Amino acid sequence: MLAAMLTLLVALWAPLALASPADWLAKLRPTPVPTTPPPLTVQVICPGYSPAAVEAQVARPVEGAVTRLPGLAKLSSTAREGVLELALTFEAQVPPGRAAQRTREALDAARATLPDDCEPALLRRQPGTILRRYALPGGDPAARARAARIAEGLERFAGITEVRACGLPDPHLKVEADARRLAAFGLTLEAVAAALAPTPGADVQALSAVMLTPKVRLSDVATLRLEDTPRCHCEVDGAAAVCLTVLGHGGAPLKLDEAAADARLLPTQASDVHVHLAEADRWSAVFAAARRAVPGATLHLEADGPTIRARVPASQRPALEAALRALPGVQLAHSRDPGEPVTEIWLGGPADALPPLLEATRAALSAARIGRAVEDPAPPVPAELQVRLSSHGRRMGITPHALAQAVRAGLEGVPAGRPGATPITVIQSPRPELTDLTVATPGGARVPLSAVATIERLAGPQPVQRRDGRPGHALWVVGATPAQVEPALQALSLPAGVTVTLQPRP
Repeated sequence: MLAAMLTLLVALWAPLALASPADWLAKLRPTPVPTTPPPLTVQVICPGYSPAAVEAQVARPVEGAVTRLPGLAKLSSTAREGVLELALTFEAQVPPGRAAQRTREALDAARATLPDDCEPALLRRQPGTILRRYALPGGDPAARARAARIAEGLERFAGITEVRACGLPDPHLKVEADARRLAAFGLTLEAVAAALAPTPGADVQALSAVMLTPKVRLSDVATLRLEDTPRCHCEVDGAAAVCLTVLGHGGAPLKLDEAAADARLLPTQASDVHVHLAEADRWSAVFAAARRAVPGATLHLEADGPTIRARVPASQRPALEAALRALPGVQLAHSRDPGEPVTEIWLGGPADALPPLLEATRAALSAARIGRAVEDPAPPVPAELQVRLSSHGRRMGITPHALAQAVRAGLEGVPAGRPGATPITVIQSPRPELTDLTVATPGGARVPLSAVATIERLAGPQPVQRRDGRPGHALWVVGATPAQVEPALQALSLPAGVTVTLQPRP
């Protein structure tokens, strides 16, 4: 068995590393078994539900079902727009398999108490903390293939739970259905997606011949395009690259730096700055602004959806932050220098008492000049277009779930194909405006979106956080320890039922 593993490692790493595979084995030793197992994560998807509705109708019954599980040490949850996220930490003596099985059983028992259009799912254990970040320069196919092999190889070693790669190709097939042709044949995006559901792959020629009706082929109403562009973008000093984030558990760090040096990876030990974009497709403009802000400095950038992560030398962080803050539609979310302490303030209590207390806490920290920054890990969603089901729509039998599905299908497309195969998305061409969308009634008729919903640009709702069954809210004080934060909070006047807890963040 050992000989077979060594043979596999030789085949995987010999073309990539300067040192021998035996050196890799010596350097990547297992980490000690952690004393506290990683949390289990649960998601409950409820399309169209506000954070307050998710908390009231979903969080409370689900927490009630899991809080009595034997060996449960800690329970936390966050209710966001359309989703509840829970983290369950069990005591070390509870076997992971038993904890997962008990959680599944509790979720099954809770289904009867949830709204019909809410679906709970037990996800895998959280992958742990970030051990190292690396960047492999090169955006050509050979460099990307090499990065994929390195990421796969790292995941084989004990102590590493996941290696996230940003900048690798992401093959996906787009089916652009012509709106006028669909209407002429009485077809919908959902009907096209249903016809493609049995397809095993993404062969453009074969899919073009799929029959949608006895007389209509897919090629009669749509064009197909196979793309392999990365959905996550990475660059190092202005050049394309693949960024690797290594996650794992354990008290002692793995000797990843030596191993990464053998594989000719660039370590990214620097300050972290994260921002959120109002429009995810503006990532290239933000990359350009970051380059201009710190010319000549080592700069690593990642864009993953609406989130951009930047890494620069600590001395360059203030200039980078100032440049990113000045951009429209960009919100600074996270900023860390290497080794910088972070203290979490947890304010637990009634939801209506928290907003003024959060402001008073921020003011007290500012007056005492404690910390470099105060971050909100669950900030309100920035102003955006919000679609709400009207009372008339409810009387017609339309549910928030059906409304959310109609909006998502019209603006983002409908997924198709088999699970595990190349993703296929059926989209309408040209892309419709929000006001042009229609919604299906329970009887099958389609009505204009504006007839059953309101459309407004509003500030997004505040996510609702809970711990061990009680609501609350967290603030992170960057650049300060709990001992430094505590004196600044002693003068706060706490309403009845409100508690304050301080703890260091890892």
